[in-house]
Amino acid sequence: MEPDKPSSELGKKKIRKFDESQKDVSDVIIVVRSFKFYVLKKYLASQSSFFKSLFIENRSVSNKREIALPGIDPDDFHYFLEVLYGESAIDDSNLEEVLFLADKLDSPIAKRKCEEFLLEKSKKTLEEKQQLAIISTMRYMQVKCLNNYLGFFVHCNPIAPSDKWSIQTKLEWTVVGANQNDAIITFDYCYEESEGCGSNNFLEWEKMEKEYLVDGNLPVEAKVTIIKTTGFEKQKIRKFDESQKEVSDVILVVKDTKFCVSKMCLASQSAFFKSLFVGNTTFFHNPAITLPGIDPDDFHYFLEVLYGESAIYDSTVEGVLFLADMMDSPTAKRRCEEFLLKESKKTFKTKSQITSRYLLDNWVFKSK
Repeated sequence: MEPDKPSSELGKKKIRKFDESQKDVSDVIIVVRSFKFYVLKKYLASQSSFFKSLFIENRSVSNKREIALPGIDPDDFHYFLEVLYGESAIDDSNLEEVLFLADKLDSPIAKRKCEEFLLEKSKKTLEEKQQLAIISTMRYMQVKCLNNYLGFFVHCNPIAPSDKWSIQTKLEWTVVGANQNDAIITFDYCYEESEGCGSNNFLEWEKMEKEYLVDGNLPVEAKVTIIKTTGFEKQKIRKFDESQKEVSDVILVVKDTKFCVSKMCLASQSAFFKSLFVGNTTFFHNPAITLPGIDPDDFHYFLEVLYGESAIYDSTVEGVLFLADMMDSPTAKRRCEEFLLKESKKTFKTKSQITSRYLLDNWVFKSK
């Protein structure tokens, strides 16, 4: 990537600003080369172990107003921050760079968002995806030598499953022969934990070398047909309970549920919370605030969206959109709109009713 090029020439358009306009909803400046990013310490600490150790556990650094991060490209860091702040900032042009920073700065959410994009939306070739999967320690297929035999395994490591889940599959392994003498094994298997399934003695190693290697390469294929799944209903991904106390500074009470959150994080995402927490001395120093007339489950998913999670599904979109409109959150509203336009399985009539109810401006234009 050429650092002297303007951002508009680098591919994906930047969505969110982290410049001086964000000064009143930030408490630290991260300097990457000559670029300054105005961000929130506790919010980044809640998203990244690197930033948690930097801002929460390292007192010599936590009180500094400016902190320099060497060895990072500012455009890559901007997209990485957008992912942490809940934007749909990943595409094929920046996936590898965001994934690199997610690994370097130990951010599970950014890594998970990269994995989701790679698995569901990326247009990269299978070879490119496999290379990135290895980089991010995602391993789905494994071929190796075991006691002079070729071993062939397919690993299953679902993204954020519930504690109890299962995937009933029909598996087909193929080693492609040079003379149409393919070696094939098929059987049914039910995954119930993150593990590999396959054969320890798929082919004799010597036979594989003589009959199947092509210019030193071994062409292999794994076809997985999913028959049935359980335990993959929409689960809450992120906790907002007392375990988040050290990266929060206010408790929001919704009915009997308490949510430990960051004031400035919410203020940067919602005009309602900005008016509540910025310049309002009545509420700013109040350690607990009650929000009436809200469903706690809807509010949990709404917070997950603000904290960057993929929390919008057909079962949650209306509740999240209601709160996005009520609390004037452009990010949450935009994420709901993107979901309705690109991913929702609701009927067109239902989508139209939802979008007209919340006056989503782009719906009529994009759906024509």
